[in-house]
Amino acid sequence: MILDFSMSVRKIYSSKKYCKNPFFQKRRSRIQGMSGKKKLTIAGMIVLVFVIFNFLFFNSYFLADNIIIEGSERIDEYKVYNIVNKQLQQKRFLFLNQQNIFSFSKRQVKKEILKNYLVDNLEINKNLPKTIKISFNEIIPAAVWCEEEQYYYIDSSLNVLLKIESLEINTNDFIVLKSADRKPQIKTQGVNKKVMVGEEYLRACLGLAKRAKSINLNINNICEINKPEATVDLGVNEGPKIYFNIEDELEKQFKKLEVLLAEKIKGDGLKKLEYIDLRFGEKIYYK
Repeated sequence: MILDFSMSVRKIYSSKKYCKNPFFQKRRSRIQGMSGKKKLTIAGMIVLVFVIFNFLFFNSYFLADNIIIEGSERIDEYKVYNIVNKQLQQKRFLFLNQQNIFSFSKRQVKKEILKNYLVDNLEINKNLPKTIKISFNEIIPAAVWCEEEQYYYIDSSLNVLLKIESLEINTNDFIVLKSADRKPQIKTQGVNKKVMVGEEYLRACLGLAKRAKSINLNINNICEINKPEATVDLGVNEGPKIYFNIEDELEKQFKKLEVLLAEKIKGDGLKKLEYIDLRFGEKIYYK
């Protein structure tokens, strides 16, 4: 006969025996110790944190109503202000008002400014009780890029710095580059935009414009880029277009132009020409 003790054996716990357990007595003493003074202390700390939190984040004294912008020269201050003001209208962590200087997100505003403008040393500081200060250095443009009747300042790496109005452009200060085939060349890279024609074309146009001024050649500061044919051309005021081969030595081509102007085309003869083509070796073609 086999007896099954698994169903018949039961453990009986005595409350008296259980209470005599030293481990249980320590737990009971700790629980009992939470009453009274310690509970009041914890409750007081919770109330204090709540009061401080409300004072800092829900007090009109800390509402940002003074925005200072420093470093703006070509960038309109109101455009930066609009970025800040838009952020002030947002919520943070679903319930915090970003008009409060403590909950205002500097990181998000910095990201948005850099998305729209290429600037150096961008700093955003909160000056208590209600001032937000934004400072930066504008990157000096190297030239102007023209595309679809829109104009943009660009740096020496062809990064788009700022969209500008055509009436603001002083072509005596900047050379204006544009694509001969009129296809859009501005592409987005990350958070920035860049003109995708190649930096060698910018260097060529800047160099040629500088050389033209050195011999008092009256160019109109518009340099046209023909990337499929690897050429650039300068326009002479009341005169011809001058074609250069980007894949050949530009200085050598310009020397040919100097010789042509000095020996064969003098006075008003330049104004009568339609073009001067320097792209084919030692030969010069003009009409």
